[in-house]
Amino acid sequence: MTKTLFILLITLSTALNAESSNYQIKFNLDSFNDSVYYLASYYADKFQMIDTASPINNQVIFENDKNLVGGIYILAGQDKNKYIEFLLDKSQEFTISANANNIVTSLQVVNSTDNELFFEYLKYSKIESDKINLLREKLEDTKNNGNKDSISELIKHSNDKITTYRDDFIRDNPEALLSKIFYGMKDPEIDPNLNRADSYAAFKKSYWSNTDLTDPRMLRTPILHSRLINYFDKLILQHPDTLIKEIDILLNKEIHKKIVKHFIWNFLLKYEYPEIMGLDKIFVHMVDNYVQANNISEISESTKSNLIKRSNKIRKVLIGEKAPELIMMDTNNQLRSLYELNKKFVIVLFWDQECQTCQEEIIQLKAILATQKYELDIYAVGTDGNIDEWKKYIKDNNLNWLNVNGTQSVTKDYHEIYDIYSTPTIYLLDAKRAIIAKRLSVMQLEEFFESYLRNN
Repeated sequence: MTKTLFILLITLSTALNAESSNYQIKFNLDSFNDSVYYLASYYADKFQMIDTASPINNQVIFENDKNLVGGIYILAGQDKNKYIEFLLDKSQEFTISANANNIVTSLQVVNSTDNELFFEYLKYSKIESDKINLLREKLEDTKNNGNKDSISELIKHSNDKITTYRDDFIRDNPEALLSKIFYGMKDPEIDPNLNRADSYAAFKKSYWSNTDLTDPRMLRTPILHSRLINYFDKLILQHPDTLIKEIDILLNKEIHKKIVKHFIWNFLLKYEYPEIMGLDKIFVHMVDNYVQANNISEISESTKSNLIKRSNKIRKVLIGEKAPELIMMDTNNQLRSLYELNKKFVIVLFWDQECQTCQEEIIQLKAILATQKYELDIYAVGTDGNIDEWKKYIKDNNLNWLNVNGTQSVTKDYHEIYDIYSTPTIYLLDAKRAIIAKRLSVMQLEEFFESYLRNN
């Protein structure tokens, strides 16, 4: 867990405790056998444990002298397994009954109109979903195309019935929390006659129109975060400048401050160590434009300082930046500069002779050099301070490239300069010594070379 993730969890926990406040929720549980139960809520894509209670005569009671924030809540068992989902909004004193042998169909509630309507939907949805599951099994076993078409039509019919149920509910209960949840699940309707490009543009423009970003209760549902991830992972081009533009557009909409806070933290965590190379530029942008601008409420000065320090370290080695200079001692005890290498491409390799993965990567790197397909130099930085073992490994394995030792340097600590937190780590530099790739395996490096040379 990164430091920032730990900070986020502490922050969320603090915020929840500050908000929590006069609820009494009773559960009459028939045929349940757990020794302890948990009251939990959704929080974006996670769950938050709020209260615990032990059963007395098959009844579990959660109560406190403070109200809880509205949203979808959960009764969980002793293994943190989800038993019952229910709504919590203005009415926070009610009783739910259920039988463990058939939870959804047995659900009953007293003193909560919201949950009467919600449970009716769950029961209806279960009937249609069970039909769909059976039809899908039948579809897999059917070889006749005509039969497949008729089964697919039945599946579509059941899905349409669930959608119609939600639409009717929204029409009849426009102010209900459940209506906002149903509405948030709907994609915008786009003119089917538009061409592909115009359809995409219209869909993207209207994407957030069904989601109430001003209602903090949406954070206590899985809907909001799901739509956020779908938008930025699937709908938007995975390029840092494009994503930054879309993030700024979203955060400049009319949004409740608690939702803004969640969105900002989500982007910080997602892009500090991104899965796609180069997207760490977004982390730097978020710190510069939102953290330092005090757009996150309830953030401590120490947390803010740590985020700024992390951002300043990353910004030095973003894709497109000029590679920081390194001057280190080679195997002949001579100071050697990264910038003395003169071939078209330079690999800066941080490695440790005791690291098995490093050894495997070096074998593959030697094979690439042997092909002479690329005009390539290597500046290999040994990270182990055992100089004798380092030199012996280089000699025994004929590592005929520029080998220097990172513990004998006249430049600053390479960990700080190149953000090195594991080995092996590879940076690839172009003729102008700008960083064009980083943190690739050697196998990925060869694929990158082919793509880069083809496009440049």
